[in-house]
Amino acid sequence: MTHRPSWLIRQRRLPTSPALRERDERLEALVQLAGRLAHDFNNFLVPVLGYTALIKEDLPPDSRVLPYLAAIEKSAHKTEAAVGDLLLAAKSEREFKPRPADFTELIARGLSEWTNSLTPTAAITVKHTLQPCSLVVDDVQFQVVLQHLLGNVRYALATGGTVEVSLSRKRLTPMRTAELGVDSPDVFELTVQDDGFGMSEEAVRHAFDPFFSTRPKSVALGMGLALVHSIVRTHGGQVLLESQKDIGTTVRIWLPASVGDGAMRQSSDADLEATERVAPAATLALIVEEDLLLLEVLKTSLQESGFEVWVAKNGKEAFDLYNNHAAKLGLVVWNLSMPELNGVEAATQIRQTNPAVPIILVNSRGDENLGPALDRILSLKLRLIKKPFALKTFRETVHETVIG
Repeated sequence: MTHRPSWLIRQRRLPTSPALRERDERLEALVQLAGRLAHDFNNFLVPVLGYTALIKEDLPPDSRVLPYLAAIEKSAHKTEAAVGDLLLAAKSEREFKPRPADFTELIARGLSEWTNSLTPTAAITVKHTLQPCSLVVDDVQFQVVLQHLLGNVRYALATGGTVEVSLSRKRLTPMRTAELGVDSPDVFELTVQDDGFGMSEEAVRHAFDPFFSTRPKSVALGMGLALVHSIVRTHGGQVLLESQKDIGTTVRIWLPASVGDGAMRQSSDADLEATERVAPAATLALIVEEDLLLLEVLKTSLQESGFEVWVAKNGKEAFDLYNNHAAKLGLVVWNLSMPELNGVEAATQIRQTNPAVPIILVNSRGDENLGPALDRILSLKLRLIKKPFALKTFRETVHETVIG
């Protein structure tokens, strides 16, 4: 069984600096609200995508309705991407998959790709000084960080200018370490500095707030620096922004040099995919889901796949059905975050009487971080599917879980 190292689920250390503490606490409240909103949007998106897929399957290839459905899907997927940004900002540790990385190479590659994407008329001079740096980080998340920081630079240097990127090792004083709320005094400092338009004091004060942007709303959601803050804090680091109108902007990121242990084994989706599965002897399925729209679309999908389907809106209803027909059950689909009886608790009870039945947990990325529950999920040989998902993904998960 793969163990999730404790440093992955640690609480963020709050800074002692009053201003930084206030900012971190304010952002935490804002992103929690954003996370709850995103959770609800996920529940709305799955039925939209699911029923659109079902309608497409029943239409002839030359139907004039197909372009309309394609437009609905495109809009839903754009919303899905925005929801993904919200959830990453709200709780980036849910997607936190750190591994040993050449951080210098990661920054150099991202900077090179961004430089190559500039148009010849951009008139932007790029300078960089990168010291060797190896860290255990989520490289995908830090590509997001670099993407947003450089995106802001491009906007700030719309009429041309210079950006300087530096990476160096520093040792902070104990007082500065506490002020910043970083996990170690030994840090790598990443600095992105431009001499562009700059920002007002009021803009700097709100720069990390979700949905705040100095750019037009038509081109910026305002989640960039909120994402940067969340990702850096999840890694035990800190980020600060300094800016003055018509002088430029500097973003400094401090990351603990001791982040993680390269020898630690990390839990991932591959662990779930590698678990052993036993094909059931029945085609009876039980779905436990409180969202009625999602319940119906999953029910329809399973019925079209040949299952006889029972549905329940809470744990009591589910176990009334289960206790009477456990021997006939061929599949269980359970919402991981059901309020009365969550998916892990339900699966534990089911496994006591039916160790072989395939179980799929539907997990919204707005749920609390799995943390210690992940070991239990692995030991019970459960599959996870994250909202929002396409109907095709759900069917593939069912097939892999039931057939193996």
